[in-house]
Amino acid sequence: MHTGFEREAGVDGVIPWIGGRPTSLQVGALLLIGTVGMMICGVQPVVLGALLNEHRLSATELGWGTTAEFLTLGIAISAAGILLRTRNMKAKLAVAAVLTIVADVAVHGQSGLAIIANRAVCGAAEGILVWCTTCMIARSSAPARWAGVFLTLQGISQLLFAAAAPVTIMETLGADGGFYALGGSAALALVAVMAIPDRMADLPKPAASTGRAAGAYTPAAVASLLSVFLIAAFSIGLYAYLAPLATQAHIGGQGLGLVVSISLATSILGSALAAVMANRVTYFAVFVVCLVVNAATLAVLAFLPGLFVFTVAAGVFGFFWLYFLPFQLPFVIESDPTRRIAVIVPGAQLLGGSAGPLFCSFFVNDYEARGALWVCGACFVVAFAISLVLHFRRSLQTRLP
Repeated sequence: MHTGFEREAGVDGVIPWIGGRPTSLQVGALLLIGTVGMMICGVQPVVLGALLNEHRLSATELGWGTTAEFLTLGIAISAAGILLRTRNMKAKLAVAAVLTIVADVAVHGQSGLAIIANRAVCGAAEGILVWCTTCMIARSSAPARWAGVFLTLQGISQLLFAAAAPVTIMETLGADGGFYALGGSAALALVAVMAIPDRMADLPKPAASTGRAAGAYTPAAVASLLSVFLIAAFSIGLYAYLAPLATQAHIGGQGLGLVVSISLATSILGSALAAVMANRVTYFAVFVVCLVVNAATLAVLAFLPGLFVFTVAAGVFGFFWLYFLPFQLPFVIESDPTRRIAVIVPGAQLLGGSAGPLFCSFFVNDYEARGALWVCGACFVVAFAISLVLHFRRSLQTRLP
């Protein structure tokens, strides 16, 4: 009888699960916990925007709060992937879930810097929740497929939360209601902790090669992580400046809402398709297609088109944004077969997402936002160049005796 994480042949892909495939209940619980940890990434405009409307945050403090939570979330995922062992998982995840609940509830009565500190603490706890899911995905036989499933669940849950919370609990309790709802989702994660395995198999150790580590944290592995960082900077940088670009194109009000809604909806479709196609296409083919598509999208947006063309371009961007993301895992694993770097990929993505808007901010002003397109394009081109070099370097190595 198969139990927990015993070794078995691959079920979902062409390689075996590291430590064996967890049960369906365990996989579902792990995906739920990580989805809760990432919930804030899609609903921050709703809950923090409500705090702004209640004058509990200034516009500047809203930006600080957003950055603080994204940064601590990304740092926590990365640090956990490097430092924590996959032992006593239930205790670690229970503590993180409880801390998330406490932080969300504690927003009641807070304002200003207290909220910023609160969100920084909450981001760190949420990062541990996401870490447990990345541990499972990195050990799976089809990392790109499970990453696509994870992204799809995130998109759907965030969309449902953003649509439902403002007309239900926040209608009655205001901004605090939104954070109570986030705390409720963390309570679901706390319940799900009971179903996860208490330990996971260790990832393979780097093999010795000429006296140096040939796996994790080699220059190639770190370069692949830099590529992931830059792609996230491109994606979030462009998404952050869609509104200023739309305004410059004389699109506002309901038109802007349509642009954002379409981009979110197509992003869910993109991640769902990635989950289906993960074992049928190579990551490098996806990289090449996305390079062409994103270059065309940036060119279209640079002309500041009308509402219809602008919305189509935003929809194409949203689709390929999340279609592309899961294929970064096999790319990183190619440079680091131990998969130790793969565990911290979401952390690099979040840190890149924090840096993207910052990079763009130096090249825009109140009247001209197209400088962000040049920054985003540069990030993607450099990321693709890194992936190109690493891919052909790896291909050459595999052909040599």
